[in-house]
Amino acid sequence: MIECRLKELMELKGVTQTDISNATGITRPTLLSLIRNDNQSIKFSTLELLCDYFKVELQDFLVKDKQPELSYKDKLKFIMSAANDVLKELEGE
Repeated sequence: MIECRLKELMELKGVTQTDISNATGITRPTLLSLIRNDNQSIKFSTLELLCDYFKVELQDFLVKDKQPELSYKDKLKFIMSAANDVLKELEGE
């Protein structure tokens, strides 16, 4: 079974469905379906928007079979990416 790690990524980034919906245009019902892993299909454009939003690769967003949560290395890469984004924003001010 292919599962979506949206819920885990949301917790790591500290964002809500509303935050993601406002930033990407993806509807909250679609996001909720992905969070619950009860969706039957997903558009490539939705996948691309979510991967871009969280700055992750597709293989970090969708996983085949139940895998353990993101490794510490992957979590650190995610945190470093977020920190770099904040630095870029601060440099632009």
